[in-house]
Amino acid sequence: MNIRNLIVMAVSTFFYLGYLPFMPGTIASFVGACLFYFIRGSLLLYTLITVSTISLGFLFTGKAEE
Repeated sequence: MNIRNLIVMAVSTFFYLGYLPFMPGTIASFVGACLFYFIRGSLLLYTLITVSTISLGFLFTGKAEE
């Protein structure tokens, strides 16, 4: 596996949380809630993270399916 594939899989599975054998969706939601807790005071930072997450999702999910 080359470095490009590693990056695609890391981004598309939220740093491999999607591969956890026990409650991967719940743990990823918890991590997302913690991230929101730390950035909740800054609307600009919240907007940048949201837009970049959605953009990366569109860019990487097609490649991750292959």
